[in-house]
Amino acid sequence: MLSNARSSRGLGSKAGARFASVVLLACSAFVGGCTGNIGDPANNGSGGPSGPGGPVGTGGPGGTSGPGGTGGPNAVCNATTSQRLWRLSDEEFSNAVSDLLPGIAVPAITTPGRVLGEFINNADRYPADGALTSSIRTSAKSVAAAAVKNLAGLVSCASAQVDATCAGTFIDRFVPRAYRRPIDATERSALLTVYAQGAMATPADGIRLVLEAVLQSPSFLYRTELGSQPTTPGKPTPLGAYELATALSFLVIDSIPDDELWGTAQDGSITMPDVFARQADRLLASPKGRNNIARIYLKWLGLGAGVTVELAATMYPEYDDAMRASMLEESSRFLAGLVSQNGTFTDLFTSRQTYVDSTLAKLYGVPYSGTGFVATTLPAERSGILTQAGVLTSKSRGHPIVIRGKFVRRDLFCMDIPPPPPTVNIMMFSGMGLTERQQATARANDPVCGQCHHMMDPIGISFEKYDALSRYVPTNPDGTPVDSAGKLELTDVDGPLNGPLELADKLGKSAQARACVAQNMLAYANGRELSTADQCEHDRLAAQVQVLGSHLTDWIGGIVHSPAFGWRTGGN
Repeated sequence: MLSNARSSRGLGSKAGARFASVVLLACSAFVGGCTGNIGDPANNGSGGPSGPGGPVGTGGPGGTSGPGGTGGPNAVCNATTSQRLWRLSDEEFSNAVSDLLPGIAVPAITTPGRVLGEFINNADRYPADGALTSSIRTSAKSVAAAAVKNLAGLVSCASAQVDATCAGTFIDRFVPRAYRRPIDATERSALLTVYAQGAMATPADGIRLVLEAVLQSPSFLYRTELGSQPTTPGKPTPLGAYELATALSFLVIDSIPDDELWGTAQDGSITMPDVFARQADRLLASPKGRNNIARIYLKWLGLGAGVTVELAATMYPEYDDAMRASMLEESSRFLAGLVSQNGTFTDLFTSRQTYVDSTLAKLYGVPYSGTGFVATTLPAERSGILTQAGVLTSKSRGHPIVIRGKFVRRDLFCMDIPPPPPTVNIMMFSGMGLTERQQATARANDPVCGQCHHMMDPIGISFEKYDALSRYVPTNPDGTPVDSAGKLELTDVDGPLNGPLELADKLGKSAQARACVAQNMLAYANGRELSTADQCEHDRLAAQVQVLGSHLTDWIGGIVHSPAFGWRTGGN
């Protein structure tokens, strides 16, 4: 059964179905609270069998050849995500607007309650309210005002005069891209009316109001995944061409379809397995796709919002905004480099190649010359993400032993660590003059605390030679060696640990850790918590990635080429 890997970021394991009612969308006004799943996330489709990379089944899509067939996903793994209306994340909103209107600054929107850099766009947890509506309106108005400053370049009409005909041509070109589907005559007429109202002042005001209306429309703010065929409750239905192109684009490049993908949606060819496969592979190999995959892993590591942990200024005066930015930049460049070089899961932990500026070079004790970030080889006591400044510092809140151990157990092995009981004083062993190791021993021996801390502290203690800023400090103030001997239990790579490099070696060999990545990436792609119905698809992905070599691109690629990717389960 799938474990609860990161309940604080939206990934979990909830048995049973999640239901939400269908919400009707108005065409020209933002409707709050209309994200949800429609029907039961499980299904009982009867598609034809096909394993990863196998032939297209007679009743459903097959393996890595992309969506196809007529009946549903293959018979072995037949669960799909429910039909739904899925609101764009705050980041997707900004990316989509930027691609629609290149060169225009897009003020960020903020969904109340959502954490900056959140891993999963589990949008149904955050109903649209007045504060979000106001944030979207402010951003849309700013973008529209900036865009019409170069009105001629924006509308690109043959006539030098911007009039209603020119506005109609602009609407025909711009709005379908924004809505990710064709518009009908009623929508076109309504937007021309909006233009005419603004054009009573100037043509620029007319186009500005059209832009404001489009960027606040539910058709822009929400992705539909309702399918192209009439649905039967509990049965899968294939996504239509425009929905399929949109699903592929937002997963791989985190934005609207580019010109080539848009063309395959317009002519319907994206629904053909070979065309879909070519487009998927093209996007996965593109710079934009690889950069987005690197960002997905950055968010998985908890650095989507940067290095935000607060440390005492009296103890770490050098820890300022500039150092935080350097730490984030290193992790971003490291991950982007691995993805672009077809790096593997093992490389994630064992690679000694990274990028440093003068600040991090001093922190790591490596030679540095030049300006900005440069490639370097880490010293012998460092490798991969486990000793990276941004990762270690972000796991230094409170008791680093606990937080770092929890990070490994929860995020790298997908083993649930429940929060402490509300009656427990989590600081009961602080201020007693005990060393970190002695405090860990006390927690382990406590009848209440020990139940969970024995899963975290023996891992966290192996990081003891790295302080809150990730500096390597192998000796205590009295000159004695720091004892970083720990152990790993309840995994497929159990054994003693003497430092994070030994842990890195174990993680690189762990099938359980690879399966954990599959669980996280599948939840990211689905934008929802995983349920027991997803177990088969999770196992299929984990096995396929293992066969392919566990490159960092394999997880997203495996999801895109999954038989279930282009299908949704019908509702009631």
